[in-house]
Amino acid sequence: MAEILKVLRRWSDEPTSAALMGSMGAEMTDMDERRTEARCRVDQGGLITLDEHTSLECLIHDISPTGIKITLPNAKDVPDTFLLMASYLGEQVYEVVWRTDEMIGAKFA
Repeated sequence: MAEILKVLRRWSDEPTSAALMGSMGAEMTDMDERRTEARCRVDQGGLITLDEHTSLECLIHDISPTGIKITLPNAKDVPDTFLLMASYLGEQVYEVVWRTDEMIGAKFA
């Protein structure tokens, strides 16, 4: 959690992240409007570990102090609690809050 907060602080100080956050208003949906925390768009790759032999690549869209939104080809393959690894976030366990066929919204476990 501390690593994610550091990343959020670093990105919020960068001019490009402010522009990205400002432009997100045009992209908001009803699902986005339920957020209680501001999110920072990252659009970086990550890896979901299913077991010691299986992992799935994903795209991390955005993060906040409370959660994350990711996309992958088949979100139904991801269990309700999962480990996500990313070079800029480290390893973190998440719990699925909502999912579609290709997207997952999750909170820190």
